[in-house]
Amino acid sequence: MKERKPLSTNKSRLWWLVGGAWALLLLGLGAWSAFNSPASIRDQSTLASGKGTVDRVVGQISDELSEKWRLDDGGYYENTCSITPMRDGKAATRTVTLSGPGGGEEAELGRLAEQFDSRVKTTDSSVSSVYFDAGNFVAVRARENGSGVIVVELKTGCRPTN
Repeated sequence: MKERKPLSTNKSRLWWLVGGAWALLLLGLGAWSAFNSPASIRDQSTLASGKGTVDRVVGQISDELSEKWRLDDGGYYENTCSITPMRDGKAATRTVTLSGPGGGEEAELGRLAEQFDSRVKTTDSSVSSVYFDAGNFVAVRARENGSGVIVVELKTGCRPTN
């Protein structure tokens, strides 16, 4: 059997340098990712971030609304929720009502669906509705609510407050 020689001092230093460089690279990439990557789950974004997305969508709806339709903003409703059993958060819902000519609900819902590239559009015998993801984990549902009335609900879901 051959006897193994211990690593020389030069080779040992080289391995320590390679290991240290690798550790610094991983640390740097991890820090960059933590500060620059978008949230991958709703719990990683704050309530303020969700409300910002809701405000942007309401602004788009207002800007693209037909001349015959009027937007009434009901504001935000917030409620406390549990993100985990040990961590509380808040969820916000903003409701806007679109008022316009009777019989034009279906056409206006169609415009909303095209404007926001809705993923799901459902129509049953009595009520038409449009559902889409506005990004940043915000859900939007617009539904017919009587003659000349469309209700749009924007929900952030449960999020940390800071």
